[in-house]
Amino acid sequence: MRGIPRGADIPWSPWATTECDGTFRLTLFAPGGYTFLLGWRGVALETDDPRDPAMTLIEVEPGETVSGVELLFLGPEWRRISDSAPADTPSCH
Repeated sequence: MRGIPRGADIPWSPWATTECDGTFRLTLFAPGGYTFLLGWRGVALETDDPRDPAMTLIEVEPGETVSGVELLFLGPEWRRISDSAPADTPSCH
């Protein structure tokens, strides 16, 4: 998972790994608006589904910690576009 800044001249966040329970922690480099890009085994893509994390906009103020953000991995949409998505919901088992 990666935070994508919606402003100019703001670096993209480094990739963050989702834990087995689905939680994640991202470090963002500047205040502003961010959308999100999810990846699976080196492939990241954006779907046209309005629930896609790339369509979710979160505004971050200086020094603010944001929690409770829920992002959905759209496995069926990924499989429609690419064979890189897992057969079922990814897990740690």
